[in-house]
Amino acid sequence: MSLVDMISYMWDYFRDYTRRRCLAIENGVTSIRSGGDHYPHIVKLREKIKSGKLNGPRIFTPGPIFTAPGGHPASTIYRGKRYIVEHVTRQVEDMKNAREEVKRLAEGGVDCIKAIYGDVDPMDLSHKVPKLALKVLEALVDEAHKQQLSTMVHCGNPEDTMDAVKIGTDSIEHWYFTRG
Repeated sequence: MSLVDMISYMWDYFRDYTRRRCLAIENGVTSIRSGGDHYPHIVKLREKIKSGKLNGPRIFTPGPIFTAPGGHPASTIYRGKRYIVEHVTRQVEDMKNAREEVKRLAEGGVDCIKAIYGDVDPMDLSHKVPKLALKVLEALVDEAHKQQLSTMVHCGNPEDTMDAVKIGTDSIEHWYFTRG
């Protein structure tokens, strides 16, 4: 990303994504579901739109994305970007912490929970990254449902998809066809 693009992006971000909100409405988009955004900024933006303080499409958001420590996207597309990793991901490796963080996010106003369950780097399909343990994913889905939140799981292959379906996730996201 060039310096000009970065400055433009940051300016739009600090103005609550004015350009993106206007483009969405101008093109007839009345609702969007985020796949994971800066938390808590995205919840605050959703509330400003809901209250009529800003014009824009309705936003449904999971807030940050759950992943294994060092998993996607923390070690892939966000690698080396500490601020983004801290605000857009939650890296968990045990069931207790996963449940506690789901409860905190529910109290913080998210609409759903998103988790990454796969070991594929989408930027380099031959590169493997850490993957959430199935028991941690089960805890995330179970706690989200207890908190009346739906779940979306990003899967990396047919086996991961079947695991996510078996434990009751509500939707599958970003499935990659991998060979091997």
